[in-house]
Amino acid sequence: NINTTSKIKETSINKTTVSLEKDTKLYLDSETLNLVKGATTTINLTYDRTLGLFPQVTVDNTDVISIKAATTRITVNALTEGDATIKIVFGGVDYFINVKVGFDLSKCEYSLKNFDSFDINCAVNQQIDLSYNLIIGEKEIEGASLEFINNDTNEALSSPLFTSSERGTYTFTIKPKYGDIDYKNYYKTLTINVYNTYDSLTEKSYKYIGRYNQKLNKYRFDNVNSGIEISFMGSTLDAVVKNESQVKGRVKVIIDGSYTKYINLENYAEEKHISVEGLSNSIHFARIINVFEESFTFSLDLSTIKADAYSELKKRDYTMLVLGDSITCGYGVYGDDPKYEYADSSLAYSYLIAERLNADYEMLSSRGIGVMYGHRGEQNMITLYNRASIPDFGKAYENTSHDIVIINLGTNDGAKLDLYNQDEKGFKGYYYDLLKDVKEDNPDALIFCIYGMMGIGPDLTNGINYAVDRINSEYQTGMCYSFFNFSIAQIGHPVIAEHIIYAEKLYNFMIEKLENR
Repeated sequence: NINTTSKIKETSINKTTVSLEKDTKLYLDSETLNLVKGATTTINLTYDRTLGLFPQVTVDNTDVISIKAATTRITVNALTEGDATIKIVFGGVDYFINVKVGFDLSKCEYSLKNFDSFDINCAVNQQIDLSYNLIIGEKEIEGASLEFINNDTNEALSSPLFTSSERGTYTFTIKPKYGDIDYKNYYKTLTINVYNTYDSLTEKSYKYIGRYNQKLNKYRFDNVNSGIEISFMGSTLDAVVKNESQVKGRVKVIIDGSYTKYINLENYAEEKHISVEGLSNSIHFARIINVFEESFTFSLDLSTIKADAYSELKKRDYTMLVLGDSITCGYGVYGDDPKYEYADSSLAYSYLIAERLNADYEMLSSRGIGVMYGHRGEQNMITLYNRASIPDFGKAYENTSHDIVIINLGTNDGAKLDLYNQDEKGFKGYYYDLLKDVKEDNPDALIFCIYGMMGIGPDLTNGINYAVDRINSEYQTGMCYSFFNFSIAQIGHPVIAEHIIYAEKLYNFMIEKLENR
């Protein structure tokens, strides 16, 4: 601080001598100021205001900071990294505040260069590179690093290369390091799943999923989200799919839960080659599924599946059965967009729930179907439940037991029935009969009877509650629950965003019941 003091003496006032002192010094909080980008702070100015003098404030680098000066304070906004000087002129004396703006070094972000997530799949004896990008504040800083601490041995990897000669799951805690700063809030878990690999496709490497149909020594995928799941290693996957129906439809390829590719099959017996390239050279999990129910069927010959090598499928946490109508089929998920003429059942709430729960699934749904009636005449869900599919309605299906069941039916009944037809010969009686059949096949399951996504027929909830309460009173194992939500779809069928919202609400309801069973 620069100190300048003047003393002014006045005498001979009423024969009395009075000494007055006025201090022209300007007092500052500090002559240096360290800020982080985006911060705002205030500098207080203290001086003798009876002098009638006011500070004059300027700054030499307005790219780095901006200021707003008042008589007793200066507000400073840190704009970007760099240095600046605030000059204050007061009483003929220059005062300077040196400002340094940097990044907030207590914050960081990082990612792996060769992987999209921190859940990695690889093969036994495969070396994987865990090189990373690390940003401290807003830039890469020399001396900053990540440590990978093995949660079993508490030892750090000596290099960003990992390999294992044994099958298993390895977890690491990722710890950012720079100086003495504690980055505990930025720790993440890295999971590396190591699998055995095989030269040819084996029963460990694939399985049929959904409610599929075996006919004439061929597996056919008639129902929504039915198809095949494959575990393979390498950067490419090839297969051939064939239309087994008289209608057009759509097959979807999903790899590692994110990469997707659509195959449209327009004509009967039409075959199309699936080719996926450019994947990382690691273990992948692929699904090839029917996402368009409307009487569409496709088949896939295992001999057409080609990859560099094959691996083991993951074990799922639950098995789940879903019975539904066009909502479960994914009708209307694209709204009124004319570019999309197909439905997509993999974007519906049911598939989202299965993925969130890590569940194997079986889904039986049909456009227009109800508990009592459907647009296909006598084919309501009670009659369809024990059938292989709509295209092969004449073939019986042997139901297996599941951990979870979701029944989402009633919308088409509510649109066509007298809503007050609630006696046991009406909707509630039919719903009870269906629920009883499902309960007999799934005695230990948690059964969720949901309704309301299209807001049709709220009075039908009485019939659903009647069936749920009656089944719970008649059986000692498992439990049935009602879940109603009428605030999702605004107009017509739910679109993708509405399915996501509904799936989140339903998941939260379900997981609480599953964890407390």
